Amino acid sequence: ILTCIPRVAHCLAGTLLAVADLRTRLTASTPPRASWLTVHHFFAPDYKALDNYPYIASANRRGLLLCASQQLVDEPLTRLDGFIGKELGLDDEHANKAYFLFKRTTTGSGRHVFRLPKFPRMINPGNACLVDDGDKDDFYGLETTRFIRYVGLHYWSTGSINQWLYRNLTYPESLWFRPWGAHGTIYHNCKIWWIDLSCGLLYGNPHDMLHESGKLSFVALPDGCELPARTPHLDKKRCVGVSAGKLRYVQIHKLRGRKGILVPVVSMWTLIDEATGEWRRDCRTPWKWIWDNLEPDKLPAVALIHPNHGDVVYFFKQFWIVGVDVREGRVLEWQFNAMLHPPLPYHSSRFVRPWLVARELLDVQNTYSILNAVLQPTRTESDQSISRT
Repeated sequence: ILTCIPRVAHCLAGTLLAVADLRTRLTASTPPRASWLTVHHFFAPDYKALDNYPYIASANRRGLLLCASQQLVDEPLTRLDGFIGKELGLDDEHANKAYFLFKRTTTGSGRHVFRLPKFPRMINPGNACLVDDGDKDDFYGLETTRFIRYVGLHYWSTGSINQWLYRNLTYPESLWFRPWGAHGTIYHNCKIWWIDLSCGLLYGNPHDMLHESGKLSFVALPDGCELPARTPHLDKKRCVGVSAGKLRYVQIHKLRGRKGILVPVVSMWTLIDEATGEWRRDCRTPWKWIWDNLEPDKLPAVALIHPNHGDVVYFFKQFWIVGVDVREGRVLEWQFNAMLHPPLPYHSSRFVRPWLVARELLDVQNTYSILNAVLQPTRTESDQSISRT
């Protein structure tokens, strides 16, 4: 279970370290314990805030991590890994950000870090996806803010000549005037799925989308689940994930009971037919069946759907992550949640993801080394003074 905001290790003033000596560490733990990436402040120089933080946008089975962060700095910082509990008012479309690809080397000597080349507009990390395509890895980023009938697709591959390819994709007519929520991406069944928790999923085959006549298809959420665009905090109540080979959607909501009282429930659906957009409702379980003394105004937040067991969903409850069989209404396990950032009130499905990765890729060191081909030198500290926080 990978937390999406990396921890940041800062340096002490007055010490120097060559770029090639920097290290970024992956701390892997057995689920449901959290795993996290610790990066040097070189990759995340700013204080974290609600609208400004490093973010793992995507991960694949080959052990690659795609991280969106601020661009590099030339001076060392002395502060600790902090989080400001407010927005800074940044313009996300023009923020000074970059994408980094953390990749394991084939020689087993560590992991390289590639900085992806710049492109004219910053892709929202919620629209970015990594695709494992044989012996190469591809990046697809959807730009949903520029056109009505078309959206822009940015493509980059480790097998290419280090430049971006751009395509205009035909956009479903039902979404022409609706802002896209950008709640994440999934690569499933040889298709990329872009998620908007207020209305549904866009999808397309990566190879077909690169053709001149490429288009996107749309699957709406189950009947009765659509909400107005930009409804806040949906990632606390909703989640889309792949489990047991199928796309599933889970939602916390309220239904009116026999006496007219609103009863909190958790419901789950499975996508049966992507062509027709047919969903099958698997369960609708009242929270009182799961948690006897749970207060209706203090419901847990959705974390993720178990990737192998379709009936199991994980929730955040204060300092704990709790596994629940939502069909049977049983709590299966719970574990202290070691997710440091964002602060507790903001824990949701946006900031954690299930990561299926080969065990041999999680080596003893779990470290990444910087490939000094695309990065500029910086003044930093020695290895001994870098600490994880």
